[in-house]
Amino acid sequence: WRVFLSIGWVLSQPKVCLKDVEKLLGHCIFIGLIARPSLSCLSSIYVFVAHHRDQVGPFALWASVREELITFKGLIPMLEADLTLGVDPTVMSVDASEWGLGAVQQTFDSELVTETIRYNDRWRFVRQREVDVLRHAEALKVDQPSLDSDCHVHVHWGDHGDACPHEQHTDISKAKPGKHSVCPGLSIAFDSPQRAVIGSHAWKEVPRHIVLGEGRALTFGIEHVLRASKEFNKCHLFL
Repeated sequence: WRVFLSIGWVLSQPKVCLKDVEKLLGHCIFIGLIARPSLSCLSSIYVFVAHHRDQVGPFALWASVREELITFKGLIPMLEADLTLGVDPTVMSVDASEWGLGAVQQTFDSELVTETIRYNDRWRFVRQREVDVLRHAEALKVDQPSLDSDCHVHVHWGDHGDACPHEQHTDISKAKPGKHSVCPGLSIAFDSPQRAVIGSHAWKEVPRHIVLGEGRALTFGIEHVLRASKEFNKCHLFL
């Protein structure tokens, strides 16, 4: 309700500071994650923020921005998510490159998928996880730069064993784990014989940024899953 009332206050002002709009937008995005389709009504407000970023305010809201905020304000009381939905055992993995997109899917044990969904992806990126990744890379002698400026290690690059010029030759065993030294990783691995290729094609229009390409690849996967009505009202895992 604080966001609901804040939107009302911003709409009542003839001019607003850009920092206030940015903070409000951040809160709207956060609560909109409960039901992500609600975020589709926000578009011009991003352009408004980017347009005025290097200017001195306050500024009058564009008519399109006001309309978007009014729409999102009306959606707030209806935002909901059912956390008791069943889990679809079929997992899809999507990726994008400058060339195009690719998507594969494979069916796993339902308990494994449920366990994987419970974990926040960011939990894998703590200090101990970084150390484990770097140890593995050093053992395989593959290209792997340091993942944390506070955790310098000696990593072999290629077959020549040359150290990365930006890294210190520090014993990896002395790297200290963070506060959460134990964190789960993803146990799901796509095996070649069992996985099915859903899509692999070049872009008709190359995205301006790789993040946009990854978003389009994910959208492709979601659209593929939702073609069948039996997939409705389920939790789906996309990697």
